Amino acid sequence: MRSYALPEEDANSRRFLLPAKIVQTAFVCYHETKNCRLFSAHPMSSPSIPSPDVTHTVFLDDGAEIILRRYSRASGTRLVVSHGNGCAVDGYFPYWQKFLDDHEVVVFDFRNCGQNPAHVGAHDYPIFLKDMTAVYDSIDDAFGKRSQAGAFHSMSARINLKYALEGNRRLDALVVFDPPMVPPEDHPLHELLHSEERVLWRWAAGRPAVFDDPSELADLYAKSRMLSGWVDGTYDLMARAVLRQDTADGKWHLVCSGARESNIYRQNAALNIWPHGDDFPIPVLLVGGDPESDIPSAPAHACRALGSEMGWRYESVPGTGHFLQLQEPDACAQLTKSFLIEKLG
Repeated sequence: MRSYALPEEDANSRRFLLPAKIVQTAFVCYHETKNCRLFSAHPMSSPSIPSPDVTHTVFLDDGAEIILRRYSRASGTRLVVSHGNGCAVDGYFPYWQKFLDDHEVVVFDFRNCGQNPAHVGAHDYPIFLKDMTAVYDSIDDAFGKRSQAGAFHSMSARINLKYALEGNRRLDALVVFDPPMVPPEDHPLHELLHSEERVLWRWAAGRPAVFDDPSELADLYAKSRMLSGWVDGTYDLMARAVLRQDTADGKWHLVCSGARESNIYRQNAALNIWPHGDDFPIPVLLVGGDPESDIPSAPAHACRALGSEMGWRYESVPGTGHFLQLQEPDACAQLTKSFLIEKLG
């Protein structure tokens, strides 16, 4: 049995003046005390991820590397998939496996995440945006040009939205899941979204980083209210995706450090992107968590507002929170497929 101490700023949620259901949005169990206890791991089994048909490494200008994996050569639209902050794309396998029979699927982790080597350089939105050009160029060069769409969650969704707004048309359609969009300061939702990012950046800076076994992190995920309802095996799948075993000490370490994860949450709070749906050069489908669900997700409220106020094409998946692709992968996949058929044939 092991206990983990929460950062002082996060231990007492009342400091942040957030609704109780929203405060519990970090990847840990919040209590009125300063400790979150992780009990002995429960049995878990994760789905097996198949080997890719082709692997290609993108060598970036500053020495960082991003590994691309291509699955299938099906005739359907190519689908490019990536992950949210502090996560890795293998954890989203329950969602992207739904496309392997009918689509070419290319998955990748952002720099310093998942299967990629750690790098000492920058880890922020400006470098992520620059990386996207190298990623899309490499996809074209390594796998050939063809009709392609993107399906991105949270951080990767926000990056690709901004990338498209800057005039980059590398995709023929874009599906984004619960991006953490922070509205302007005079918007009624601004404090809710900004406050959640503050909670998360303080939590991430002090999150547990070393584990004896991935099952310990999986058990921690399973006890988080925000992460409730993930399909069977996904807690273990995500834990293994974000950890890497150190051969020197035998322990499992976060690939993306808590400091780097925290920095992205901090930037989320400052990156106020609140465009009209017509501002994008490509068709965009916004799929949000359920703002009325008891699974807390402040971004779900922002997504609903973008749909009703800013003219975005918007859908919500009932009963889900921020990790809707892991809670309802079938529903999310069907929304994606219907949109791609409508827009791309």
